[in-house]
Amino acid sequence: MSVYREFNYLDYYKNEERRGDSSLDKPVLSLMNINSYPQGQRSETRILDVGFGSGSLLKTLSKQGFQMSGIEISGAIIVSLKKEAEVEKFKVDLIKGDILNSPFPDNHFDIVIALEILEHIFSPQKMAKELSRILKTGGVLIVSTPYQQKIKYEKCVFCHRLTPRDAHLHSFSEKDLRELFKEAGFEAEKKKICFSKIDKFPFLKIFYIFPIALFLDWLDLKISNKTGLFPPFIIMKFRRK
Repeated sequence: MSVYREFNYLDYYKNEERRGDSSLDKPVLSLMNINSYPQGQRSETRILDVGFGSGSLLKTLSKQGFQMSGIEISGAIIVSLKKEAEVEKFKVDLIKGDILNSPFPDNHFDIVIALEILEHIFSPQKMAKELSRILKTGGVLIVSTPYQQKIKYEKCVFCHRLTPRDAHLHSFSEKDLRELFKEAGFEAEKKKICFSKIDKFPFLKIFYIFPIALFLDWLDLKISNKTGLFPPFIIMKFRRK
């Protein structure tokens, strides 16, 4: 008899061979430019982390003084993070739910962060509209997703159908993201394409100059789409009109 067990990100990321979502924190914080937010105003700045995974960004921003909320489908991770928040004395409002049916009012958040979520959603258009609804006019949206990923399919042993690996339903280029969020009322401001190969081997950065950079980018995509190793991802900053 099979027993359903809810997925727990904390257990998953204990395996050092897996890339925890904390690797996205640094480029995200850079795009947010958190130093531009005065300390006295941070407690009034509402930030939502959608599908917050291990919760590393929630903790970091909460300790920086921001008013943090998170929505996540995994109840197990919420229980774990609430216990951690009590011990480490940081404040977060955690909600178990689906962003496509979120309980948040219109024009509620100043910043919304959605990292590695969009590629899993059946309707990215519906998600974009929902994020636009809950963001204030002029609010900031930061999204990340695998970059130009070639989605691979494997046969499911239960349903005997081809199923996308890692539950990735969509692949996005920069143009795809710009068009998707433009239709939902956003204007693209900044982007950062991160190649985990470069992050893993910092000494390669000395070779990362134009036009060699273009070749390394092309090579990284080829290697990733062929083998699944060192997948690149794109992070984009949008502003709600």
